[in-house]
Amino acid sequence: MGKKKSGNRTLFDPRLYICLFIVLFVLSVLSLTILYKNSAGFDETETPFGEGWMFEDGSEADLGNLTGGKTLKFSKPLTAEEIADDALCFDTKNIYFSVYADDELIYDFRPAPPKLFGKSYGTFFHTVMIPNIDNEVRITIVADNLYEKTSGYIKNIKLCNSTSYLLEIIQGAAPQFLLCLGVLAFGIVFFIIGIIGRYFGDNRYEIIAIGTLAIVSALWMATENPLFALITNAPISVHFLNYISLMFIPFPTVFFATFITGNQNSRLTVFMGILCGLNFTFSIISNLTGWKDYHELLWISHVIIVLMIIILILLLIRGIVEKKIKKWLLIVMIITNVGPVAVGAVEMIRYRLSPGAYSMTSGYKYSIFVFIILYGIYECINISEMSRKSQYAEIMEHIAYTDGMTGLLNREAFNVEYKAAEEGKQIYTIVVMDLNHLKKVNDKLGHTMGDEYIKNIGRIIKEAFGKNAKCFRIGGDEFFVMTTLKSSDNSFQNCIIKLNAGIEEYNKGKTCEYPLSIAIGYVEYNPEKCRFEEAFGQADNRMYEQKKKMRMEVKKDS
Repeated sequence: MGKKKSGNRTLFDPRLYICLFIVLFVLSVLSLTILYKNSAGFDETETPFGEGWMFEDGSEADLGNLTGGKTLKFSKPLTAEEIADDALCFDTKNIYFSVYADDELIYDFRPAPPKLFGKSYGTFFHTVMIPNIDNEVRITIVADNLYEKTSGYIKNIKLCNSTSYLLEIIQGAAPQFLLCLGVLAFGIVFFIIGIIGRYFGDNRYEIIAIGTLAIVSALWMATENPLFALITNAPISVHFLNYISLMFIPFPTVFFATFITGNQNSRLTVFMGILCGLNFTFSIISNLTGWKDYHELLWISHVIIVLMIIILILLLIRGIVEKKIKKWLLIVMIITNVGPVAVGAVEMIRYRLSPGAYSMTSGYKYSIFVFIILYGIYECINISEMSRKSQYAEIMEHIAYTDGMTGLLNREAFNVEYKAAEEGKQIYTIVVMDLNHLKKVNDKLGHTMGDEYIKNIGRIIKEAFGKNAKCFRIGGDEFFVMTTLKSSDNSFQNCIIKLNAGIEEYNKGKTCEYPLSIAIGYVEYNPEKCRFEEAFGQADNRMYEQKKKMRMEVKKDS
């Protein structure tokens, strides 16, 4: 009753609600800080500057559709009144370029990252400061399209305050980026729980799979977020991480699906792992040799994702037919899977139709987040249930392997430990001990006093050896210690000294006819040289030799 009352008190403890209020308040303030605009009073006036750009031959340039793998040069006049104190701000994709004011180079975006990263950078945002002019200057952009079959672009060109421009991008991208970080943290926690979790059995792989999926998905979506590229100022390496993350998403997805549908022994996980590995290896080699860039090989990842979707459907059907999925879980799976799969299919079609102009919609990102969060909740419930069962199993194991009178390990635990020692290579010192006079104490002083002797010798043994050994009560008056300390070590001898000192301290001031005493025999046991029974017998013989000497000394004294 007392424990139950304590649990209810915890549930309704006002301190719990104070902590909850603090967390919600801090998160609310954080959200308002991110979403609130104009706090610094920046000039937010904007002047569109996307029209009127001309090629060298006098034709009008369509900056939103720069086609062909060649150098393009286009320009436009700019007056002092137009520029004022503003910067030329715009975003680009699939082009490297330089900006000139008349003949003066004022901005150059031609990154030279390690060859491993490829050359694509997704979408990046630029602010170009125009030098002071008196009347008019001609702004010229020399652009090199990165791919022959995929158009690049320069979009949203305007004259505005550069700080205001970047803040607007950051504020718009921050909530989603923070959500990605949250999912990433969630995935890391689950991955660690799966790795170190005890008593989870095969369920640990399910936890590891959802953790891996959360990590890879969060990285993939975070690298699509402009804030990541702006923070690192390394758009190409960020986009490289985007390609790599996408390559690996199918494996943990199928891995997790095999468990949740009851098909954990399916070889489809291995098959998908091989496909992902081949895709990764082929893409790296193709990029390093200069044959194809990651962007040009993206279709392979898309094909594997389509195959992943087919496998997910097959696993779901098999789980339903074989009745391996609980009804409530089936409903959750249908709800959470239909959204991402349908929207994902639309996203891939959109990309294949217009890769240059493609931009991932927020709806797809949020559907992925919902998928991971819902399954995360499901795994939290599983982990809680497994922890409850493991605690119960641990308690039962403790009861099964613990001597109720002394708190030492019992005979069952001794059988398990010595068999494990026989199968290993660790050298132990084994100590056999026998309590003297127990039968006489029980006969003349009563079993209550005999039990007192057993309890106290157990306590003294544990205090002497406990930190360095495993201590057992293997019979009524028989005790056993197994330690990795060598018998010649000072540490081991100190344990023997401490044992004798503990017995002497217990007997001090007592006038009992049969003082507490114990006979000891020990020997080093090397599983590669002898059997455990042989070492135990040798230690047991030495114990009995000491027991005889102790009896002889008692007779002399009497």
